[in-house]
Amino acid sequence: MKLRGIKQRWMFNCMLVTVLAVLAGVLAFSLSRANYYYSGIRSGMESKARTAADFFANYVTRTYAEYYQSAYRYTELFDGRDRMELQFINTQGSIVVSTYGLTAGTSPGTEDIAGAIETKSLKSWTGRNPATGERITAVSSPVLYSNGQVAGVMRYVTSLRLADRQLMLNVFLALGVGAGVVLLVFLLSTIFIRSIVTPVQEVTVMTRHIADGGYGSQIENKYRDEIGEMVDSINEMSIQISQSEKMKAEFISSVSHELRTPLTAIAGWSETLRYDDGMSEESKKGLENIIE
Repeated sequence: MKLRGIKQRWMFNCMLVTVLAVLAGVLAFSLSRANYYYSGIRSGMESKARTAADFFANYVTRTYAEYYQSAYRYTELFDGRDRMELQFINTQGSIVVSTYGLTAGTSPGTEDIAGAIETKSLKSWTGRNPATGERITAVSSPVLYSNGQVAGVMRYVTSLRLADRQLMLNVFLALGVGAGVVLLVFLLSTIFIRSIVTPVQEVTVMTRHIADGGYGSQIENKYRDEIGEMVDSINEMSIQISQSEKMKAEFISSVSHELRTPLTAIAGWSETLRYDDGMSEESKKGLENIIE
């Protein structure tokens, strides 16, 4: 695309840079907020899971029955059920007991459970619930017998619906601010480029007028910057051209006058001599050629 005018080139380049900068800023802000929300949720759940797993391990010694009874009592006393689900999972990956109750016996099948059982360390996972399709974050912490064997997994699960909604609100807010910045830059650019283009157009019109013969014409100088210096130079040029044209006209008039006087006298004397009877025919023909 070829942009012909200064205004078009300036607006295109300025707005392109502004839009790209705003988009980069919105993207960076969105990523930082997403990391803040999701990392904050995951970190809080991991901290809670470590503390709870260490406390819960004190009630588990060596049998699965102890693990099940302790898990059941712990879920009954769990006070965060309005914010997250607490699950106790066996080594086969099936839910033994849950604060939601209805999920008992199902297998979530997410990689955090298998990772916690295999490595005997805390694992986290973020994705969609295989059963509902809802975005969730899960943190699984292994529960160990006194001999170090894995009795099962304590798993915290929370929905990311509120976090996603809050993130979208932040993104829309950032986009609104970005749109305001783009609009402000557009208005300021329009005012600025108008202050450049308008005097340039006035100078262009006057220079064309001077080129068409309007020598001596002057441009009103309302500027005290580089444009003002250009206007002064054009006004000075117009005056110089006008003076030169005036001098040329006076010179031509003077030369014409000086040449006209002797030529008139010569022509008069030629007419007189032409009718002189004492002149030869050859001389008269010569005078006729001079007069013609």
